[in-house]
Amino acid sequence: MKHLLLYISFVLFSASSLSSQSIQLNGIYNGKNLFLTNPSFGNSGFCVDSIIINHQHSKDELNSNAIEIDFSLMNIKAQSTVEVIIYHKKACTPQIMNPDAIKQQFNFTIDGVKVNKNQTISWKINGKADVDSFSVQQFKWKKWLLLGKVEYKQGVSDYSAPVRVHSGYNMFRICKSNGNVCSANAKFTSTAKAVSILDPTPSLQINFSAETIYELYDNKGILIEAGEGKEIPLKGLPKGEYWVNFDNKTEKITKSK
Repeated sequence: MKHLLLYISFVLFSASSLSSQSIQLNGIYNGKNLFLTNPSFGNSGFCVDSIIINHQHSKDELNSNAIEIDFSLMNIKAQSTVEVIIYHKKACTPQIMNPDAIKQQFNFTIDGVKVNKNQTISWKINGKADVDSFSVQQFKWKKWLLLGKVEYKQGVSDYSAPVRVHSGYNMFRICKSNGNVCSANAKFTSTAKAVSILDPTPSLQINFSAETIYELYDNKGILIEAGEGKEIPLKGLPKGEYWVNFDNKTEKITKSK
């Protein structure tokens, strides 16, 4: 179904002085009604003169300060396109309380996420993503880390991206770049040998048993350095305690000098 952007436009009419303005909305009926305020006008009247839905007069009660536009009274089915025109007096303006009620809704899912032995993650999408990219995330060190982004391509449903697994249990997910939809977690167990710190009380640098992605924090939780390699230089740092995130673990070291 062609995407209809919800819009509100004000159109001036000169047919009469009492009904000289209108508010128009176009969208999709999702089973929700519209609500609007209807200010009093004069001694006994109201601002709204008439409401036209899909070229027919609404059957809703207009002589009230609060109007509910009930699409079901017009026998309009869910997911049908709707055009609503609210005619009102020039000297006042009704307010639509929930214009998003007829905004088109998209059913979108990220499915089939799996990590392969060649260290790639693949997934499928269903529906229109309405974003520019997907984010590839890994749960490590008790937090979700952004590994990279993959561009969304209209009409493409299958995607993949390289990932870097650590030893033991791994967990990944794919999210829309705006973060409001994420996939189920994809699990992967690596047979790679665990990385270790060779000396827990280093003076010049931290040495790992193998290359690893790491983060170095001071004892106050401030990030000092992040990167990838077999060592972290400590030159210029005062002696004391530090925390190191690496491989799939977090350990404390003490700089001795």
